[in-house]
Amino acid sequence: MKNISLLFLLVFFAACSSFQPQKTKLGYGRMSFQEMSHGAYQIHSRDTIADPNSPSGNHNIVSGITLLQETDTIIGKVGNALGVVYRFETDVPKNIELVKVWNFPGEMTNETGEHFNRVERLDRINTNSETYTTYIFEKEFEIVPGPWRLRFFYKDAVIYDHTFIVVKPN
Repeated sequence: MKNISLLFLLVFFAACSSFQPQKTKLGYGRMSFQEMSHGAYQIHSRDTIADPNSPSGNHNIVSGITLLQETDTIIGKVGNALGVVYRFETDVPKNIELVKVWNFPGEMTNETGEHFNRVERLDRINTNSETYTTYIFEKEFEIVPGPWRLRFFYKDAVIYDHTFIVVKPN
């Protein structure tokens, strides 16, 4: 009887030890991508640096934007900008990398004869804060009417997909 009680007690303690809460793993926790607005924007100021991978040959670092109109239809005119304001939320604030891809409805051909049907850029952002991305029409050849698709990828997964329709002004 003592042996059976001892065996029962050992099994009981072994079972109790396996029900201890597991430690949480370090990581980002829950994640979500939230669009705050999209459409036509006014650019407050920008610094321009050379970028041979861009149709215009430039990369603009924009400081401040104002939403002019929440819309999917964008007037294709030099100086106009389209884009999105967003938040990438995580349980643990981090600095992460997103791949941003603008797909054009047809090929753009710049002044040097190079053809572009998309622009891809790696962006570093801080999670849990508003950020934005825009495309500014700098040169006439960039205004390709039709559906412009903006996608964000995080670790090879599409986390945002939006289509704008660029139209020529009347």
